Amino acid sequence: MYTSGSGGKPKGVLMTQRNIIGLFRGCTGLLEFFLHETRRHIYIAYLPLAHILEFGVETFVILLGARIGYSSPHTLTDLSNGLMAGCKGDATLLRPTVMACVPLVLDRIRKAILTKVNQRGLFPDAFIGSHFPS
Repeated sequence: MYTSGSGGKPKGVLMTQRNIIGLFRGCTGLLEFFLHETRRHIYIAYLPLAHILEFGVETFVILLGARIGYSSPHTLTDLSNGLMAGCKGDATLLRPTVMACVPLVLDRIRKAILTKVNQRGLFPDAFIGSHFPS
């Protein structure tokens, strides 16, 4: 299997059956979340399938019967650099309920959220006009 390289160069890693069983055991915490409404859940996959985290989570999600929407780090958010101007990001379109993350992608998501908040300002016009008397 391969790591994503988000912390440096991608690396090949030898995985044993014991490692993969450990990964599935780690995913059992998702069971309670998924079991009640499995068909409602959408997992957004953005890492290469050769990445051990993606392989494990996708396999687990398939076994539970939930849906998977495929993305990439370059099209994940509305402000991702791989989108044409005016296009929505995959997360906006898919509206996922589950996502496995690596720190680099979380940083990109945080940046996109903060950019949107800063564009709208602390108090959006609709909020100020409709809730506060002049």
